[in-house]
Amino acid sequence: MKTYFDSSAIVPMYIRDDRSEKVQRLLRSHAAPLMVTPLHLHELHNAVRLCQFWGHLTPVRAAVVVEQIASDARDGRLMSVIPPWAEVYAAGQRLIAEHTPQVGARSLDILHVATALVLDAQTFCSFDERQNKLARAAGLNVLPTA
Repeated sequence: MKTYFDSSAIVPMYIRDDRSEKVQRLLRSHAAPLMVTPLHLHELHNAVRLCQFWGHLTPVRAAVVVEQIASDARDGRLMSVIPPWAEVYAAGQRLIAEHTPQVGARSLDILHVATALVLDAQTFCSFDERQNKLARAAGLNVLPTA
């Protein structure tokens, strides 16, 4: 079963916070490499640099985290996937029309759920409840993060 982890579930793998233990438990039951798109990497690298900006990571520690992401990609723990973006945006437009008025979906929520659908994921994992609500409405199974 293909699972799509959104950025909120991937960031705690690299930047320790109150969600990190939950992510580790979820990953133990997920044997396949994590699919990551350019959107994931964009958000992940920005999260690292924002933590540096806020003083939560030193520049040296931020560089170590960035190298760990690259290492995980090289070692196959992260599997780079380039989705067909035109299909993602078309699926996103459908999600907007069908679900935004009911769930209040934000643009990045829509892009992640649309990407999961286009990549034929059956399961979705996020720490964002509004995004999980959208994923459920779109027909995806949602991994519990509570």
